Amino acid sequence: MPGTISSPWLHAKLACVIILVVFNLYLDILRMQLKQGVCSKSSKFFRTINEIPTIFLIFIVILVVIKPS
Repeated sequence: MPGTISSPWLHAKLACVIILVVFNLYLDILRMQLKQGVCSKSSKFFRTINEIPTIFLIFIVILVVIKPS
């Protein structure tokens, strides 16, 4: 499939995946803070931040299925 590497949808999909990996690392830092009892984040923050991966995963699936030009 020539030209796939230069497709904008592939770059967008990979960017979303990289953002999810970085987000996962951030959540691991928060988890360690919670374990130590030093986290100052509220429960509302955690309920809100819980929706971010869902939004990115929906966007990634749309990019995989549709493959916009």
